[in-house]
Amino acid sequence: MFWEGSKLSVLEAKVCTKCGLSKASSGFHKRSLSKDGLMAQCKECVNSRIKANYDKDPAKKIAKTREYHLANPEWSKEKLAAWHKKNREVRYARVKNRLANDPEFLSYRRKIQANSERKRRAVKVATQIEHITLEQYNKKLTAFNNLCWICEQTISKLEWDHVQPLSKGGVHTLENLRPSCDKCNGRKNDAWPFTDEMKTALANEVRNLTKFEEVMP
Repeated sequence: MFWEGSKLSVLEAKVCTKCGLSKASSGFHKRSLSKDGLMAQCKECVNSRIKANYDKDPAKKIAKTREYHLANPEWSKEKLAAWHKKNREVRYARVKNRLANDPEFLSYRRKIQANSERKRRAVKVATQIEHITLEQYNKKLTAFNNLCWICEQTISKLEWDHVQPLSKGGVHTLENLRPSCDKCNGRKNDAWPFTDEMKTALANEVRNLTKFEEVMP
């Protein structure tokens, strides 16, 4: 839609200045500075031009995009989060493939996990620690029916989650510990406060991941 004098007109079709084809208004990207609120070239022509420019010098485009992301961290975080949410299955497939076929990437991931574990242990040394027996651990696990306290699925790889993370003032006591699967524990990380809404969102993500892994070749 656009204003023409005092009359509001509805733009149903437009001719692309590049390919010369008449297309529906939905076939054009929006442009607020244009009289009709649309770009002069259709989406296909614009996308083809962008791809052609990228193919000429991919490294230059990647470097420019990276520079913009670094200069706009909040925007970058929102964009990446939206992409990951929309392409969750693609992302997990790529990571799984790289872990299986890229030794350097596997080593990199292991180093990150090792650093995280070292930080967790350092915080644990400086906090309140309650001696917990194996029998107490087993009783607590039984109380949760051998299910992860977040996604409520059977635990294949048991980890103990500090509900209030050690890094956020939590203590290493039986009361602050709950059984967790490795997927939930890793994703929860040091989130605090951990609200019911956050728990539900994380649980749904892990359940969907489980379904996805079941159909992976």
